[in-house]
Amino acid sequence: MPYGSNNDLDEIIREVIQNNYIAPGLLKRKTELLWGLGPRLYIETFENNRIVKNWLDDKEIWDWFEAFKGEEYLLNCAVDYQHVQGAFTKFELNKGSRIGKPMIKKSEHIQHSKSRQARKMSDTNSKPTHVIVTDWNLKTANSIELARVYPIFDYLNPFLYPNSIIGNSGTCCMGVGSGFCYL
Repeated sequence: MPYGSNNDLDEIIREVIQNNYIAPGLLKRKTELLWGLGPRLYIETFENNRIVKNWLDDKEIWDWFEAFKGEEYLLNCAVDYQHVQGAFTKFELNKGSRIGKPMIKKSEHIQHSKSRQARKMSDTNSKPTHVIVTDWNLKTANSIELARVYPIFDYLNPFLYPNSIIGNSGTCCMGVGSGFCYL
């Protein structure tokens, strides 16, 4: 099964962190150190054999970033990374992709507890090809029925799919079902 033998690794991690009086503070501090002053644009240049950051103020990029609550998205990804060493991001393209002017409209954080990497059972390659998003704790009767399957984001062709997910669950192929091998 994915995420541990009972598919509950995320719950085990949450329980260990909540029952350890020092762990939440340490993980929060690590996230704050990773966050620093927050997201900023810069270009790296070399001056006297040293890397120098030249800060930029690009209104168009910043407006795009704020349009989908970019800081909240990045902070959620940083917290996931500190807890499970991975994060999932869903990319949505704008409608310009229909007329040959594609652009990523927004990036959305997907909770690691709701995401699992998968591949078709017929594939001999063990690399994941999809991400399945649902309530993996199966707390509702229709959790499997409401599952959404997204293709993995393609770095070489980023505008191939209108919606795709990139992520790393940090686990390996451990279970099968519904024609997919969950990772």
